[in-house]
Amino acid sequence: MRRDCNNRCRFCPLAPGVALAGGDEGTLGERVAAARAQGASRLVLAGGEPTLADELIGAVARARALGVTDVVVQTNGRRLAYRGYAASLVAAGVTALEVSLHGPNKAVHDYHTRVPNSFRQTLAGLEHVVSTGASVLVTMTVTRSNVHLLRSMVVLVGSIGVRLLRMSSCVPLGRAPPSLMPRLALARDYLGVAAREAQRQAVSLAVSHLPPCALPESSLSVLVSDADLALGTYGPSCVGCLARSCCCGVAAAYAELYGTAELRPLMRPRSSDTPAIDLERCASGPLAACARG
Repeated sequence: MRRDCNNRCRFCPLAPGVALAGGDEGTLGERVAAARAQGASRLVLAGGEPTLADELIGAVARARALGVTDVVVQTNGRRLAYRGYAASLVAAGVTALEVSLHGPNKAVHDYHTRVPNSFRQTLAGLEHVVSTGASVLVTMTVTRSNVHLLRSMVVLVGSIGVRLLRMSSCVPLGRAPPSLMPRLALARDYLGVAAREAQRQAVSLAVSHLPPCALPESSLSVLVSDADLALGTYGPSCVGCLARSCCCGVAAAYAELYGTAELRPLMRPRSSDTPAIDLERCASGPLAACARG
């Protein structure tokens, strides 16, 4: 929708010169109508930060009036801290909200967003939209600075009534430096603890931008897009891996920094005493994949 945002996240992929999909011609309502005329039945409103657009609520209502059945808003959640705004957005017809939260406390989240008190606002926004009964997915970008807090994130989102959580490993795009990426071995260990907590909290946990061999033997949905597969870097040991056809590998910058020795081929099914990892193509979106997981 728009490039501007009221956060300044360290890992934002939208660097200067990166184009936003969907174009800028016409008002948001006109673009919604054009998309519907082309047969779109699912609309994802993203940015930048879409809630900064005063026309957002009207565009959502117009989309639903035109017959769009699924309207998703991807947001940092800060404007949702205003209860009236959150209620109006849901009442307009939003079917799901994807809210970014990058740490279980003020210090960690605000460090990543580089905006003081953004944690307080996002948490309040989450509480407001959960109270409306809307479907809510929390998305956490996992970095070397918050990877040790994955379990705490599960506890937090579970405590406020969110039941869908996506943990997406940092990708070195835009302003994100390669050094911000978490090491695979650390991610594996902390994801194992988080997955067990997710089962206790009845939270559906999904991960993205991590190869299956970097995951613990736990029930997790793995979201893999065609773009991930096209950009992945693999090591010699990946030949013959059972998951190779649906593995995102690692970013080229990760391989340059740390090599590919951490990649371990899956040559046999996961152990019978734990559920198999569910490898999902996210063609229908992360919310749907989380729900299936």
